[in-house]
This record gives sequence, structure tokens and C-alpha cells, in this order.
Amino acid sequence: MRAQLAEAQQHNRDKTDFIVNMGHDIRTPLHGILGMTNLVLESSLTDEQRSYLEMVSSSAERLSDVVAQSLVFTRIEAGTLTLKDETVALAETLDYELYVLRLTAQKKNLTLIFTVSREIPRQVNTDIARLLQVIGHLVNNAIKFTTKGSIEVLVRVVTRQADGALVLKCTVTDTGIGIAQEKLAGIRDKFHHNHTSFARKYWGGGMGLTVAARIVQLAGGEIDVESTDGLGATFWFTWPCRSAVPETINHQPPPDDEVESA
Repeated sequence: MRAQLAEAQQHNRDKTDFIVNMGHDIRTPLHGILGMTNLVLESSLTDEQRSYLEMVSSSAERLSDVVAQSLVFTRIEAGTLTLKDETVALAETLDYELYVLRLTAQKKNLTLIFTVSREIPRQVNTDIARLLQVIGHLVNNAIKFTTKGSIEVLVRVVTRQADGALVLKCTVTDTGIGIAQEKLAGIRDKFHHNHTSFARKYWGGGMGLTVAARIVQLAGGEIDVESTDGLGATFWFTWPCRSAVPETINHQPPPDDEVESA
């Protein structure tokens, strides 16, 4: 029995290594395609040529994103992805990183509004890269299904302890097409199922939401969605972290005035 278990574990490790190596091998030429395409786009082109190259660039970026998602998902399933604990200025970092998403929204004439509650400590300890990855998946999903209006991102504190432990709640609300009730169950299944076979079923279709859910679960948080068909959608998740300076925590009721950046 032990020998069979060890063999199965080694098989899983070999499979994970193969997928990771393959992913890196794919990303290298993809970066070359994206780099050269962007260089050509900066040159003098006809409208038709520019349109074709923009399609190439968009497709390459999408493929690069799928590869990146697959690498993260593979590491999560293999149990090799661990979250870092680093000190960051949360509000400033989020605002800076969301700049690219604002540009993406503006291309569709959408407004991206980012609001962070003043009660959040200036510096917190968390894995900021993974937190941004989750927010990025949810915001990109909102942009994809919104044709007019806005996307609002709100980050606030829902739980705080005297020792500095915090639970943040991030809400992404859009004015898009919404989600029919019969489809909500399928999305929630992506959030709450942990089986590899189930996730494989959705590979290439909503994989970003599946990866986001796995990262949130790895952090010890929860994720869910609320929506009415035709009236937009609200995705939210909780994210445990810690104040970098526990002794300076000022216990006060959540203020109504948040720091907003559009």
C-alpha cells in the first residue's frame, strides 16, 4: 500500500513538473510574438494591417493568460503553491496596480472606480501579488460582460482583532448583463468544488474564476457572487491578512468616508 501511494505521489509530481515546464516553454515564444507585434504596431501601418496585428496581439495575450492560469492552477492542485507574507502599503499598491485595469475599462468607455475604506491600516502583511491576481480576474470578468456604465471595486475591513489580524472584503460590482439564476449555480460550483476533474470540465471557459476561487480558499477566505439577470453582478471575497503595526490599530466604527480613486 505504501509503495503504491509513493508511486502515485511521484506520478503526480512528474505530471506537475511536466505541465509547469511545458507552460514555461510556451510562454517564451509567446513573449517574443507579443514583443515583436507591439513593435510593429508602433510603425506606420494601414488601418487594415493595424486591425490584423491588434487581433494577433489580443490572441497572444489571451493565450499567455491561459498559460499563466494553468500554471497557478497546477501548483494549487499539487499543493506546491504557498502564499507569501510581505509588508505592503495596501491602498497605494492597489491603486497603482489597478491603473492598467482602468485603461482596459476605458477602451470600452467604462469607468473603473476604486474605493478603499479609511479603517484599513496603511501597511498590512499579505501576499499582495495573489490578492491582485484575484481582483484582476474579477475585474476583467466584469469588463468582459459590461457594455456600458461602470465597475466599482470596494475594499473594506469586516473583522479586526487586537493582535492585528484582519479580514478584508473586496467587492467588485458591475452594471453589465447580469447572470441568469440558472447559471449562478454553475458559477458557485466553480467556487466551491475542489475536485480536479470538475475544474478540468471548465478549462478554457471561466478558468480565471476557478483560479481566483482556489487562491481565495488557499488564503483562508470565502468567495461568492450575487446577480440578477440584466441588472449587473457583484462578486465578493474575503481575505485574511494582518496589520503590519498591530499596536497602532485604532478601534472605531467603519466610517462612511472612504478614499476613492476613479
